[in-house]
Amino acid sequence: MFVFKILFLLFTWFTNLAYAVPIFSEFALPNYAISLTKTESQKLASEVKIGVENFARSSIEELQKQNSILHNNTFSLSSILKEENSCALNFQNAGTRNEVTVAQSSKEERLNELENRAREILQGYVNGAGSIVNSADELASFVIQNGIRNDIDLNFVILMTNGRRDLIEGILLSTKEVIDGQSIQQLITHFNITNIPSVNSLSNYQTRIWYHFKKSNIPNLIDNNVSLENQALQAFNLRNQYRAQARNFMSDRSLAVFLEANEQNLDWSNYVNYLQTSKGLSGDAAWNYIINSATTGRDGVDALFKL
Repeated sequence: MFVFKILFLLFTWFTNLAYAVPIFSEFALPNYAISLTKTESQKLASEVKIGVENFARSSIEELQKQNSILHNNTFSLSSILKEENSCALNFQNAGTRNEVTVAQSSKEERLNELENRAREILQGYVNGAGSIVNSADELASFVIQNGIRNDIDLNFVILMTNGRRDLIEGILLSTKEVIDGQSIQQLITHFNITNIPSVNSLSNYQTRIWYHFKKSNIPNLIDNNVSLENQALQAFNLRNQYRAQARNFMSDRSLAVFLEANEQNLDWSNYVNYLQTSKGLSGDAAWNYIINSATTGRDGVDALFKL
């Protein structure tokens, strides 16, 4: 009996060895392949860093807009959490207890890293957005230290940004790029601005140049064979389209998000009603006003960039 127990013990030991899972092997789960190698960990860390930065940015956007509008490159933490939970529910299909233990540990580490980095980056964005400027005097030292030209209406910049220092400083720095005395076409050529720029590729100044260029061509795109009202509608829609595109091309994402939240595209019916009630315009007078205004810009912004 004693010998039989020893043989049984040895048999159990060899069986466990035969089915043991190597420490650095790749574990196959229903939806994921979890690898603990150094290379994969570095790749994961890089992906997490990019994703979390976008998540933090999207969180600020949500606070600013109240209704979150996620951009094409926005990373949603909620989707990650949903995937993680889904994977956790499928752990029962794992082949061994070791697989389940290692997979759960890996998932937990990923979530912890996401949450910690998101919290740190989000705090940085909040701090930057929370600094408010109330008067032009508060910008004096920044203007001098950065060589900003002295003919800029600082109060206008404060007003258009609701006093947010991060946006104000970004706009002021972008004015250093201004080239005076050049036509829009010359500026397009100088900065090599394409008809459809890459997303997040243009400075604030370059974005304004592109926007001006596209607006100036609106009259050439209107179908003169349709009614004046439909021509006005075409001009109205083109300007809305160019405004939305311009914000996608901006590299200053904080300003782009702010503009999207605070200066949204107009609604046709509401705008027509506004012209009638506030300006007393209706019929052809309203349609002509819409067509003409589609090619104009805000005087304050144009003066800021000398356009």
